[in-house]
Amino acid sequence: MMRKVSISTLVLHAMTLLFGFQLNAQAVFKNEDDVLKSEKMLAKQDKDTVLANRYFEICFWYLDNKASESQKIRKYCNAGGKISNELKFSSGKGKYFLIMSRLYQNDHKYNDGIKASTSAITMFTAVRNYNLLGESWVMLWSNHSLNGLANEKRIPYLLKAATFFSKARNFKREGDCYKEAGDMSQVVGKAGEALNYLKLAAAAYKKAKYDRLHEVYDLLGRVYATLGDYKEAIKYGWLAVKTAEKLGDDSLLMCTIYNRLGSSYVQLQQFDEGLKHYKKALAYAERYHDMDGMITMVFNIAEVLLAQGKEKEALTFTKTMLAKYPGFAKTEGTLWDSLLLHLYAVNGHMKMAQKHALQIERTLSSEPTDYNSYSNTVNTLLKYYDYIKDYKKAQLWVAKLDSVSKRTDSGINRDKIEFWKFKLDSINGNYKEALASFQRLKKITDKVLTEAKSRQINQLGVLYETEKKSKDILVLKRQALIQQSNLEREKLIRNIILGGLVLLTIIAFLLYKGYRLKQRSNAMLKTQQAEIHDKNASLEHLLQEKEWLLREIHHRVKNNLHMVTGLLESQTEFIKGKEAKKAISDSQHRIQAMSLIHQKLYQTENLSMTDMPSYIADLVDYLQQSYEENSGVRFILDIEKVDFPLSHTIPLGLILNEAITNSFKYAFRDRQDKFIRIHLKKEADGRFLLEIIDNGIGLPEGFEYENASSLGTRLIYGLSQDIHADIAMYSDKGTHIDIRFTLPQHHE
Repeated sequence: MMRKVSISTLVLHAMTLLFGFQLNAQAVFKNEDDVLKSEKMLAKQDKDTVLANRYFEICFWYLDNKASESQKIRKYCNAGGKISNELKFSSGKGKYFLIMSRLYQNDHKYNDGIKASTSAITMFTAVRNYNLLGESWVMLWSNHSLNGLANEKRIPYLLKAATFFSKARNFKREGDCYKEAGDMSQVVGKAGEALNYLKLAAAAYKKAKYDRLHEVYDLLGRVYATLGDYKEAIKYGWLAVKTAEKLGDDSLLMCTIYNRLGSSYVQLQQFDEGLKHYKKALAYAERYHDMDGMITMVFNIAEVLLAQGKEKEALTFTKTMLAKYPGFAKTEGTLWDSLLLHLYAVNGHMKMAQKHALQIERTLSSEPTDYNSYSNTVNTLLKYYDYIKDYKKAQLWVAKLDSVSKRTDSGINRDKIEFWKFKLDSINGNYKEALASFQRLKKITDKVLTEAKSRQINQLGVLYETEKKSKDILVLKRQALIQQSNLEREKLIRNIILGGLVLLTIIAFLLYKGYRLKQRSNAMLKTQQAEIHDKNASLEHLLQEKEWLLREIHHRVKNNLHMVTGLLESQTEFIKGKEAKKAISDSQHRIQAMSLIHQKLYQTENLSMTDMPSYIADLVDYLQQSYEENSGVRFILDIEKVDFPLSHTIPLGLILNEAITNSFKYAFRDRQDKFIRIHLKKEADGRFLLEIIDNGIGLPEGFEYENASSLGTRLIYGLSQDIHADIAMYSDKGTHIDIRFTLPQHHE
């Protein structure tokens, strides 16, 4: 239910900022009176480059201050262009095309605007006018943008413009371009590039001594929040607030800044801080009568109050805001009914809750146009009917939601549909259908878990690459400064030498030349030594960062696997079937077998190899505790001191889990002396042998593991094939499992 403030106003502001020429430095007029006086003098001037430039200066002033005078601007632009053509004045031709690109844009003739700005780029490139080259690239970007060019394809035009503004030392305009590129990059999902561009924008603004940095800080906070780094998001959110307060900015932008800051606190479960900033954002939205902003903040504040367990306060606040602003009820479709249904239900006002539930049902009776909104609203209804135990209506709406989902071919919220099917079928005793729904739900959640892990890894990679790029840029800038300093020093020395040649004799010159040669050799040796030292330090730093990233990945994978185990444990409370509980228990053991591996990896120095004796001992200890009824089983471990890579540790751990579990379940019927022997060693031919032996009842007659029907035996056989192992399973006073395999050469 959490909503975000619309940023369309801010995007429009940024676009308008970059569409403007920002060429006031080109003009020489203080006010309109100066412009009118200059217009009267035009007829008295000679037709030269000065007159052409005066025409263009007048055009620039009107474009910046009175763009409605399009006919006058076009008249003067054509006059300046005619003189420039007659005199072959390239800079004048470029200004003509630049002004025309803006006029075409104002007339919505974007293709003509693209051609004109391209011609301006050609002219300014020839005369190396970097500032106007930057403006020409901005106009090419704006015409392409308004003509429907995809967001990703617009960014290179802004980067070109920023490059030329940097060469012209117009750092304010350079910052404008990088800020817009950063905003556009985060819109298309390229968070790493967005961070890089926004930091470049902040650096350029600081060079220009431009102090309105809170917009950049706000965007940086937004990008870090997208990446899940809420601490950094809060840091930049506060920078935005403090900068705005210092400048006295009291505009509607503060609503967006406080809302994003509050959202980051809420994500970190710091609800009091989040609520405080949400209320500040609401105050700004009310001050400027921003309906969308006010509605957003009402939903966000109610959500936080519910999270704090303040259900009554959340209901009172929402009702107060609806009474204060009657126009709210006419917006947002069923969202208000959904919110009020939830609030009345949790406060025990069931008649009012039923009223809103019926209103939602009436609204949802027509064919939905927005499936995502429809799905969220139906889920609110389902929670309500589950709360009042009206399972018939709940089943009816689950069926409707399932039908709409299949008809629209939408994969959104399929996990919720399968969850409700599972829960309702379990309540009604339809265990077969419930189990099928649970299996589909698990498949979806497993996919979500995998995607979440991938996103975490990608986010870490994005942050790492962004920091690396920033450091590389700083190094390059320092190198450029050093090179510039060296060039200036060498130039000074050369002048001294040239002046001394008049006074020195040939012998003195030769001695001095030898001395200089020696000095240069020493300087070169020192430079090379310094470079080698810097590269070694950089490589060591990169290696440390890589090890940290791997350790963090293993840690997070282990935590995620523990979370899945906890979810499965919670699920068993809602399942009555023994087979379903058994399946969940087996899944827990398999997940724990994998989780132990990742735990071992991040707790050791070697992040790619697992200590097998320690791992097998921990796995056996875990399984013994899990099967307390078989506590009399002795384990005999004979494990050679070896380290295995992850590619073999996971399959071998799962094989051990299945074999030991099978022994616990089936091997020891009415036996007093029970043992399981695990033997792992390297044989003479270089292969490894894993033996798992118990003294149980053995395998049934005619047993063929290749065609076995049990999941555990199929897993043992399949996992053995995965590591290209030879497997043998037979009975000899118990069950014997022999697995022979080799490691890849680079791991041996």
